Amino acid sequence: MTTINGSEASNPLQPSYTNSISDRDRVAITLHDLVSHVMDVYDLQNTEMDVRRARRSSIWGFEQAMTRHQWGIYDEQFTAYFNQQDKSGSITIDSSGVVTRSSPAWPTWSEDSSLYIGDDYSYRVIERVSDTQLKLDNWSGLSQSSTSDFSLRQDRIVIPRDVREVYDVWQEKEDKSIPMTDPRTFRDYDRPRVYRGSEPSLVTFKHRYVSGKNYTEMQISPAATTAVELDVAYRRRPPVPRLMEEITFSSSGSTVTLSTPLPAGVSAVGAVLRVSSTGNNTPDSENGYGVIAEYPVTFEGIITSQSSQTVLECSGVPTLSSKKGILTDTLDVPEWLMIPIKTYAEAQMSRIGRGDLREYRTMMAEADDALRYAMEQDSPFVRRSGLPALQVDSLERTNYVNEG
Repeated sequence: MTTINGSEASNPLQPSYTNSISDRDRVAITLHDLVSHVMDVYDLQNTEMDVRRARRSSIWGFEQAMTRHQWGIYDEQFTAYFNQQDKSGSITIDSSGVVTRSSPAWPTWSEDSSLYIGDDYSYRVIERVSDTQLKLDNWSGLSQSSTSDFSLRQDRIVIPRDVREVYDVWQEKEDKSIPMTDPRTFRDYDRPRVYRGSEPSLVTFKHRYVSGKNYTEMQISPAATTAVELDVAYRRRPPVPRLMEEITFSSSGSTVTLSTPLPAGVSAVGAVLRVSSTGNNTPDSENGYGVIAEYPVTFEGIITSQSSQTVLECSGVPTLSSKKGILTDTLDVPEWLMIPIKTYAEAQMSRIGRGDLREYRTMMAEADDALRYAMEQDSPFVRRSGLPALQVDSLERTNYVNEG
C-alpha cells in the first residue's frame, strides 16, 4: 500500500531478480527481449534504423495491448492523508492576492489547500511563495487588513501517476465510501460554507499540469478541518518501457559507472542491467549478445537508484572494468500477455518497416484474437454493490476489440 501526503508517490510493481542466472532461470521480461523478437521475425540487421524501428514497434505493441482492455491484474490501493487545518496567528492579504503571516511558517502542503476567510469565502492557493507568504488564485483585488478569522485547509493531493481507474474512496474512520463525481458536478457542491457531520462528503479527480508535466489530483469537499485518511482502490496503468541502451561500464561494490551518459531526463531506476560473458558473446549491438546464444548472460540485476546520468546503483553486480552490457526497462506484464504484445509489435513493424498495409491489417486481426484469449485469463475486479467507478485515464477500448 502506498501512503500519500499531498505529493506524488511512485508505486511500481517490481519483480524479484536473481543476481546469477541461466537462460532457464530468467525472471525478467524486458523491452530488450521484445525488440530482439521483432528483429528475429523480420530478419533485421544491426543497423541504427532497424534497431530504432524495432524498438518503436515494440513500444507501440505494448501500448496497444495495455490500453485496449482494463486488466484486472493491476488492481492496487493507496492511502491519501489530508492534514489538520492551520489557523494559527493572523494574516494580511495585499491587492495581488499574496497572503502574509509572520509566524508560524506556512506548512509544506499549502499549495494543496484553500484559504478560508470566515465561513463565506475560500480561495485556492496556487503557490507557496515562502515560509511567510502564499499566493491565492482569483483574488478579488482588494486588500485585507490583519485578521485571525481564517483557516488553511488541505483539500487536494497529487495521486500516483499510474492511476487509470478509481473504484472506491473509503474513509476508514467513518466506515463509509465517499461519493465520487465529475469535476463539473463537484463545483456545484464545493462551496465555502459550514458543513455538518463527518468530512469529507464528496471527491473528484482532475487534471493538473505542473512545470511541463501532467498529473491527476484528488480533491475533496469540504476541505479537511481535522486530519483525514482516505483509502483509494484503483486500477493502475503499467509503465511504458522506453529504456534500452547498449552500455560500457565499470563497477565497484554496488556502484555502476557508465562510460557514456544516459540521455538527459532518462531514469534507469527499476531497469535491468544485463552483463554478457566474455569472448564471442560480447554484445556488438543493441539487439543481442552475439551468435553463440541469444542471451548468454552472466549477471542480471535491477537498478535501485541513480545519482546522475552516469552513476547507478545495482546490488550484487561483480567488480568489472570497461565491460559491455545492456540496460533495459522491464515489461510489467504476465507471460500470458506476451503473445498479443508480440503480435501487435510485429504488425507495427510490418507497417512502418515494410509499408505492407495488407499484411499489417491481417496481423492486427491476429493480435486482436490473441488479446481476446488473454482477456479470458484476466481476473476482473468486483466492486461493492452499487458503487460507481470513475475513469481517470479514458484510453481503453477501440473498435478493433469488441468484448461483447
